[in-house]
Amino acid sequence: MTPSERALLDLIDHPVFCIEPDTAGVPRYAAINLVARTALGREEHEIIGHSAAELYPGPLGEIAQEHHREALRDGNQRRYEVLLPLPQGERCFRTTLTPEHDALGRVTRLIGTSLDISSQNTMISVSADAERLAAELEDFVYLAAHDLRTPIRNVGTIADILREDFVDHGDGKLELIEMLGEMADKTKVLIGDVLAHAQATAATAEWVHFDFEDLVWRIMQMLDPMGRVDWCAPPITIDGDRATTQIVLRNLIDNAMKYAHPDEKWQEGDTALELRFNVISTREGTYSVLIDDNGIGFNDLNREVKPSSCGGFGLMAVRRLLGRRGGELTVGNKPNGGGARLTFTLPGTCIGLHRERLRATG
Repeated sequence: MTPSERALLDLIDHPVFCIEPDTAGVPRYAAINLVARTALGREEHEIIGHSAAELYPGPLGEIAQEHHREALRDGNQRRYEVLLPLPQGERCFRTTLTPEHDALGRVTRLIGTSLDISSQNTMISVSADAERLAAELEDFVYLAAHDLRTPIRNVGTIADILREDFVDHGDGKLELIEMLGEMADKTKVLIGDVLAHAQATAATAEWVHFDFEDLVWRIMQMLDPMGRVDWCAPPITIDGDRATTQIVLRNLIDNAMKYAHPDEKWQEGDTALELRFNVISTREGTYSVLIDDNGIGFNDLNREVKPSSCGGFGLMAVRRLLGRRGGELTVGNKPNGGGARLTFTLPGTCIGLHRERLRATG
């Protein structure tokens, strides 16, 4: 390499070097620019004429030299990552070797450029550690909440036993028992929200053909065994993520049953809540599920997914789950008022309607 070529290398603001084979075919440094010399903490005469194995004793130098040998041998551009021992400590570099050929096609030298990616790798490692810790924390919260359900349920049962046939002497003991039962009920709701959140964030995706109406029917059998909700869903087959659809539907239906009519008392035989479901193909490879109710709707749509709102943690978990599955959640009110409208999308396909309804709704 000529002096003018070496001077040009010094104008480049990232490490650049030149490798040439000696008479025995050993790849040796023929030139290296100022940025690279500064990073190595060596003078030019300490580098030129030496091989990577001589500059970096041990396995790291051998690995770098082997990359040089292979690039000279096959004549193809190579890109690799290597850890080098520098004065400031070990640093990871992504290096690209570009061969130059003579008229006969023989490799005469390699031009190498390097990029220090140590910080990038550190960020990736930190991110991976953070994700692992977050997963462990979610597992811990799930197990802790699950373990608390039984004792809290027992507290509620004890309150019911104490309340039965209790003679009120006007000394405030009945109020304390009522307060105990209410605290148990509120705690069970909170634990249920935590479990729903953990279940939603941990669910795995699996595409299958499933009957949407049948899926809603099964959820309603679980959430509304007394049949107090008037609901209607289309008998449509979907090719998509059934597990995620089920989790999202269960959370949104449960949310509606809890908060659509917060001031009404649910009694056997009453029909206070109406739920209407619809499924449409929004674009290629995606379907949307619309859920309308006849409740009070959302008063503040900017706060509907915050823990302090009536939705608890449920809508937060649903939105997070849908985001991970390539979908989204839209929360609003029906255009003409008289209830809420929630819409969620997921990757999948609406195959078509059934000729006969497989389940009776309501």
